[in-house]
Formats: sequence, C-alpha cells, structure tokens
Amino acid sequence: MGVKRERVPFVLTADFVYLIQRGPIQDNEMMKSFKELCLSAYMALRKKSHFLITLFMMMTNTGIPELSNFQSIEFLCKTLVPDYSDQDARNHWNRQVGEALSNSFWAAVNFAFHNVAKNN
Repeated sequence: MGVKRERVPFVLTADFVYLIQRGPIQDNEMMKSFKELCLSAYMALRKKSHFLITLFMMMTNTGIPELSNFQSIEFLCKTLVPDYSDQDARNHWNRQVGEALSNSFWAAVNFAFHNVAKNN
C-alpha cells in the first residue's frame, strides 16, 4: 500500500524493554546484560558475514518470499557492515539499539498492523 512498515532496525518495543528490565527502571543491570549479549551475538555473526551474505544470495532463487530480491541482501550488508572495523561495528550496533529504543512506538504500530493483516 506504499507505507514503509519497517521504520526501526529491529523490533524492540517498550513492552519488550519492560520485560527485559523486569520493570520500569531504565537501563538497569538486566538491560545492560541484554545489550552486552546482543552485541556479542552481533559480533559473532559479523565474523561470518561474508559466508552469510553468500548463503543468502544463493537462497534468492529458492522462492522464499522474504528473499525474492536483492533488497534483503542489501539489508543484511547494511546490518552486518562487513567492511567496518570491530570498533566501528560496535558503534554502529549501539546506534542501531538506540534507534530501536527511541522509535519503539513505530515497532509497536508495525506489530499491530501485522497482527491485523495476519488475522484477516
């Protein structure tokens, strides 16, 4: 319908944050631990980024709707930033987390539209 649904790098709604933090206290130890775990996972994926990008490129011909064009590959490249240094990649990830947190309203709206479309 011409509406850009994906407005955040990944879904991290206020409800998710509340659950992660186990309450309303902002940026507590639980949230810090969550961010550290996510950063570790991200950095591990980056180490295999060229393999993952190649694998996803090969899957574009499989008929999987989410991989029907190279925009998915571009998204993967922009997310994993394989040409960045490790420190630049960490900074990139931290900016992505900040963007996801500050735009959690749009993620919740996207969720709502997705649920409506799925149930109709």
